[in-house]
Amino acid sequence: MEVKKFYEHLRYCPKCGKWYKAEDVLDLCPKCGCPLRTAPRYQRFKRRYINTKKWSLAEAVEMFKRYVNDGCDVEEALELVEARTGFKLNPPLLEVEVRSP
Repeated sequence: MEVKKFYEHLRYCPKCGKWYKAEDVLDLCPKCGCPLRTAPRYQRFKRRYINTKKWSLAEAVEMFKRYVNDGCDVEEALELVEARTGFKLNPPLLEVEVRSP
Protein backbone atom coordinates (compact mmCIF):
# COMPACT_ATOMS: atom_id res chain seq x y z
CA MET A 1 0.00 0.00 0.00
CA GLU A 2 1.42 3.34 -1.06
CA VAL A 3 1.35 6.17 1.45
CA LYS A 4 0.63 9.56 -0.10
CA LYS A 5 1.84 12.78 1.42
CA PHE A 6 -0.81 15.24 2.48
CA TYR A 7 -1.71 17.67 -0.35
CA GLU A 8 0.83 16.04 -2.68
CA HIS A 9 -1.71 15.80 -5.49
CA LEU A 10 -2.82 19.46 -5.20
CA ARG A 11 -1.32 22.74 -6.38
CA TYR A 12 -2.13 26.17 -4.90
CA CYS A 13 -2.25 29.56 -6.65
CA PRO A 14 -1.21 32.28 -4.16
CA LYS A 15 -2.71 35.09 -6.26
CA CYS A 16 -6.17 33.57 -6.89
CA GLY A 17 -6.29 31.49 -3.73
CA LYS A 18 -7.54 28.46 -5.69
CA TRP A 19 -6.51 24.81 -5.50
CA TYR A 20 -5.98 22.65 -8.61
CA LYS A 21 -5.33 18.95 -9.10
CA ALA A 22 -1.73 18.37 -10.14
CA GLU A 23 -2.70 16.16 -13.07
CA ASP A 24 -5.05 18.84 -14.49
CA VAL A 25 -2.59 21.76 -14.56
CA LEU A 26 1.04 22.42 -15.38
CA ASP A 27 3.26 24.82 -13.42
CA LEU A 28 1.14 27.94 -14.04
CA CYS A 29 -2.35 28.91 -12.91
CA PRO A 30 -4.87 28.66 -15.78
CA LYS A 31 -6.65 31.87 -14.67
CA CYS A 32 -3.89 34.36 -13.81
CA GLY A 33 -0.66 32.70 -15.01
CA CYS A 34 0.96 32.82 -11.56
CA PRO A 35 3.36 29.95 -10.63
CA LEU A 36 1.58 27.25 -8.63
CA ARG A 37 2.89 26.06 -5.27
CA THR A 38 2.69 22.80 -3.37
CA ALA A 39 2.08 22.27 0.32
CA PRO A 40 4.61 19.56 1.23
CA ARG A 41 3.80 19.34 4.95
CA TYR A 42 0.60 20.30 6.66
CA GLN A 43 2.23 22.42 9.40
CA ARG A 44 4.15 24.48 6.88
CA PHE A 45 0.97 24.72 4.84
CA LYS A 46 -0.94 26.08 7.84
CA ARG A 47 1.73 28.67 8.62
CA ARG A 48 1.94 29.77 5.02
CA TYR A 49 -1.65 29.73 3.79
CA ILE A 50 -4.16 29.47 6.64
CA ASN A 51 -2.66 31.95 9.12
CA THR A 52 -1.81 34.60 6.56
CA LYS A 53 -1.97 38.16 7.86
CA LYS A 54 -4.38 40.58 6.22
CA TRP A 55 -2.48 43.84 5.83
CA SER A 56 -4.16 47.24 5.92
CA LEU A 57 -3.18 50.13 3.68
CA ALA A 58 -1.91 52.12 6.68
CA GLU A 59 0.38 49.23 7.65
CA ALA A 60 1.67 49.07 4.07
CA VAL A 61 2.47 52.81 4.10
CA GLU A 62 4.21 52.50 7.48
CA MET A 63 6.22 49.56 6.17
CA PHE A 64 7.21 51.62 3.11
CA LYS A 65 8.34 54.51 5.34
CA ARG A 66 10.38 52.15 7.48
CA TYR A 67 12.09 50.63 4.42
CA VAL A 68 12.97 54.08 3.02
CA ASN A 69 14.21 55.35 6.39
CA ASP A 70 16.42 52.26 6.68
CA GLY A 71 18.16 53.25 3.44
CA CYS A 72 16.22 51.31 0.79
CA ASP A 73 15.73 52.77 -2.67
CA VAL A 74 12.14 53.99 -3.29
CA GLU A 75 11.55 51.53 -6.16
CA GLU A 76 12.97 48.65 -4.15
CA ALA A 77 10.83 49.58 -1.14
CA LEU A 78 7.72 49.67 -3.35
CA GLU A 79 8.50 46.18 -4.67
CA LEU A 80 9.11 44.83 -1.17
CA VAL A 81 5.85 46.29 0.18
CA GLU A 82 3.88 44.99 -2.81
CA ALA A 83 5.38 41.52 -2.45
CA ARG A 84 4.69 41.40 1.28
CA THR A 85 1.27 43.06 1.54
CA GLY A 86 -0.22 42.92 -1.96
CA PHE A 87 -0.80 46.70 -2.11
CA LYS A 88 0.53 48.50 -5.19
CA LEU A 89 1.38 51.93 -3.77
CA ASN A 90 1.56 55.19 -5.73
CA PRO A 91 5.23 56.36 -5.84
CA PRO A 92 4.81 60.17 -6.23
CA LEU A 93 2.44 60.52 -3.27
CA LEU A 94 4.59 58.31 -1.07
CA GLU A 95 7.78 60.22 -1.92
CA VAL A 96 6.15 63.47 -0.81
CA GLU A 97 4.77 61.85 2.34
CA VAL A 98 8.11 60.28 3.29
CA ARG A 99 10.09 63.50 2.78
CA SER A 100 7.77 65.62 4.91
CA PRO A 101 8.54 65.45 8.68
